[in-house]
Amino acid sequence: MKIEYKTPEHIRLKAKEKAELKRREKGIKKKKTFKENFKDRCFPITETGCFIWMGYIQKNGYGQVFMNGKLNRAHRASWEIEYGAIPHSMNVLHKCDNPSCVNPAHLFLGTQADNMRDMNNKNRESCGEKNIHSKLTKENILAIRADSRGSTIIAKQYAVTAPTIWAIQKYKTWKKVS
Repeated sequence: MKIEYKTPEHIRLKAKEKAELKRREKGIKKKKTFKENFKDRCFPITETGCFIWMGYIQKNGYGQVFMNGKLNRAHRASWEIEYGAIPHSMNVLHKCDNPSCVNPAHLFLGTQADNMRDMNNKNRESCGEKNIHSKLTKENILAIRADSRGSTIIAKQYAVTAPTIWAIQKYKTWKKVS
């Protein structure tokens, strides 16, 4: 009599087949794959070509999804589903500048420097008055540059520091205001 030893992989496959047969007998639909579930959470916008993530969205507009047991941004998951693993220290950037878009055709890989350059080229950085922490306006900057008084006196008037005034007057900061 010959004894057949079964490998753990063989046992797992047999259990999977039995579970599938039971599901069919009970009329239960087959469990969807991660990719199928992911695509079900996308809403296509025909005008832009964006696939909007309809799952959880962070305050900054980026979608989130659990993938391989950990929380991941939805656009990064979309990249991995379509193209494979993301190389170490690489970002997944948007061509469309829509943080909730997960269309792989709208995504590309780049470094953090590429991301900053892309943001700068598209004039999306929060500099000047766009920055929520800014105490000064464009009009203030023009007035500061025209003012001949000392940095300390001007700084007190605008409730900022003297080095801030110096940097503005020397065009080290607020370079786009002229």
